[in-house]
Order: sequence, then structure tokens, then C-alpha cells
Amino acid sequence: MRIIFSAGTWVGLIFFILLGCAGTNVQRHRGIVIHQTENAAGLMVGFPPPPDRRVSTDNWQNTPYNSWGFFNVSKFLPTTSISRGFKPTKILIRWTKNINLITFDDREGNLMSVGQMLKATHTDGFIVIIDRKIVSEQYFNGMPPAARHIIWSCSQSIIGSLVGVFVNNGQLDLNASVAEYIPELARSGFGDATLRQVLDMQVALDYSEDFNTDAAPNVRQLYRAAGFGPARTPEENSIYDFLPTIGKKGEHGVVFQYATPNTEVLGWILERVSGKSLAQLLSDRIWARLGAERDAYSVVNRVGSMSPGGGINLTLRDFARFGLMQQSNGRFNNRQIIPDTWINGIESDANKSAFKKSTAARLFPQGSYRNQWWVTGNPHRAYMAIGIYGQFLYINPKSKIVIAKMSSYPKPVNPEFTFITLKAFEAISSSLEKL
Repeated sequence: MRIIFSAGTWVGLIFFILLGCAGTNVQRHRGIVIHQTENAAGLMVGFPPPPDRRVSTDNWQNTPYNSWGFFNVSKFLPTTSISRGFKPTKILIRWTKNINLITFDDREGNLMSVGQMLKATHTDGFIVIIDRKIVSEQYFNGMPPAARHIIWSCSQSIIGSLVGVFVNNGQLDLNASVAEYIPELARSGFGDATLRQVLDMQVALDYSEDFNTDAAPNVRQLYRAAGFGPARTPEENSIYDFLPTIGKKGEHGVVFQYATPNTEVLGWILERVSGKSLAQLLSDRIWARLGAERDAYSVVNRVGSMSPGGGINLTLRDFARFGLMQQSNGRFNNRQIIPDTWINGIESDANKSAFKKSTAARLFPQGSYRNQWWVTGNPHRAYMAIGIYGQFLYINPKSKIVIAKMSSYPKPVNPEFTFITLKAFEAISSSLEKL
């Protein structure tokens, strides 16, 4: 096995090796590395488990309980299946390398290894693929390879790709207003916004995505309406009740405003146009064609509709398969699943001026947001799906690299963790490009 690492001293290399081995029991099986780490130790063990080690609807998003809860969501929340169909699984070839020794500079300019980043950022699952070959596949916190982990807002990028299928088929007009498809939203902040503005999150909403605010309407209300917790008001009974309460603030199309309700609106439109549930549409148009190894599933609200804004759960390898399909211009498993023109437009057609006016430009100064995907603007031409608590799907079209990361941050948002994660992705891409 060839070891890949950036230039440095042998003393530093030995330090990283010792650090990676200390306090961690590692199992290897057919190229898969399973780290026996401590975060999930003792959670939900026993019949019944001790009160302080029980994961429930009350604590599953809090640390340390989320290190078990995030890959066992169906055990305590209502869900619906996204069927993989009956076709054979698309086998992924392995070409295992030790990428944990690749190094990069953290925010303070200190040398950090990929292995250190994985440990520091509460990683549950991590996979790296180049040219359709698995380079690294690792699991932490007791997460088994067959587990389906919630991907939170990375769900939005999957929905964005599904919208592309409907646009390509002539079933959706991106210049049409939301009210034309959903009259119930005519008097809301979405009513006069176009589908294109909804897709690119340029809808001017009187709404906050800040998890620390009590100003209504806000993201915590949305998640309760989507089925992630008990409703506290009639508006939180379902997403259909909550969305009409969001008003307009400003002018559409001027500034990028990240807001999960946009994706919930897209899901509603897809259901209205097709007459089918969103879970059925995802199965028919994507999941049953992908060669996935397991059914995905989604959290549902109190009327049985799935949460497109953050509710999808899937295996790490299936997450990577979806990324490979995107990286291959929509063609995967011997079929064109997403139109190539739609995927090519993620980078080429983005409205960068609206993005630069937003606070999100601090993360990607040369970036943008298009079709529910984050565009980095980096030299690798990478674009990404990003979810709270540390979920990432990184796609590097230039070098044919896909990286998927599932995590259980202690809090929904951690800028420092995101920074070192993205730096690690870029370092991995640069190193693998040289092979």
C-alpha cells in the first residue's frame, strides 16, 4: 500500500502515526476501517438501557446522544421508505490508500492531518473515491457500514437534482411563480417568487435559519413542522401549515438567503405536479436507478409527507454513489439519471453577484449557490452538499474525486469544524491528483 502525505519531516510523520493509533482500537475488513471510539460507548445498551444512556425523541440531537441517534433515526421517529427497487447493487471497486496522513494548515497555520480532522470533527462515516474507486472508507462511534445516517440539509441537493429531471421533461417551468403551482402559498413570501429563485435560494423571506433565535418564523419551528419534534403551535402541525406563515421581506433575486423552507416548497411542488409522494418520486427517478445497496428513508411529518429539507437517511456508500452520479454528469449504472445539462449548469449558470452580497460569501469568496448545491469556486471546480451537524458531499469534477462525510457535531453549526473539513478535502484532492 502506498502512503500519501504532504512534504514534512519524518518526526512529524511518526507523531501523526502515534496520534492516530493512541486510544483507538481499529478493525480492518476488506478495505473498510472501523474505529472503536468512545463517543457512542454504552448508548442504548441493555434492556432497558440506563436512564442516562437512553436516546429518545427528547435528546437525539444533543451530544453525546446524537452519535448514536443520527444513524438510528427510524427507531424513534416516524419515517417513510425510499425504495432501491430490485435491480442489482452497483459494485464499487477498491483501491485502498492511507489518506489519514495527508496534511494541511489549520486556521492558525498549524499542521493538521486528515486523521486528526476526522477525530476532531466528530466523524461517524468517511469515504473518498477517485475515478470510481474507493480510496478510503472509515467508520467511527459504533456506526456500522450498513447503517443509514441522517444527512440533514444535504437532502436539499438530492431534491435539487430531482427537480432537474422534471424541468428536463417539461413538467416544470423555472420562470413560473410558486403561486401558479401552489395557490395556497400565493399570500406568503413565496407567492411571487419564481421556481428559479427558490432553487437558488434568492427568495426574500421574513424567516431566520439561526438555531439560536426565538424570532418567528425560524428553523426550529420548521423542523418541528417537518416531524423532527412535537408541535408546539397549530402552525407546526405539518409543513403545509407552516409554509404559508412565512412572509416576504425585501425583493426576490437580489441577495442569496439560505433558507430550508425553499426546499420544502420544491418538494410540495413536485408532489402537486406529479400526483405522487416525494418518497415515491425519489425512488422512481433516482434511487431505483442508482444501484443503491439499501433503501433510503426519510423522516415524515404528522400527515405522512417526507421532509425534503433535511430528513433523508442513507448509507455512506449510497451517499457516495449519488455523488458519483453527479460527478459523472448524471450518468451512472449504465443510464442517464439526471440530465447532464442540469448538472453542468450548477457551476456555469450561477448568479455570483447575489451570493457575494450574502454572509455565505465568507465561506466561499469565489463561490455561488445553484440548483440547491454550494459551488466553492476553488481551483478544483468543486461543488458540495452541506448539512448541519457536519454532513458533506464534496464533488470534484476536475479530478473525478467524491468525498462523503457523516458527522455528529455537538451543535448544528460549527464554523471551525467546517473550515478544517474543507481544507482537508482540498488537501486530499491535491494529493490524489498526483497519483
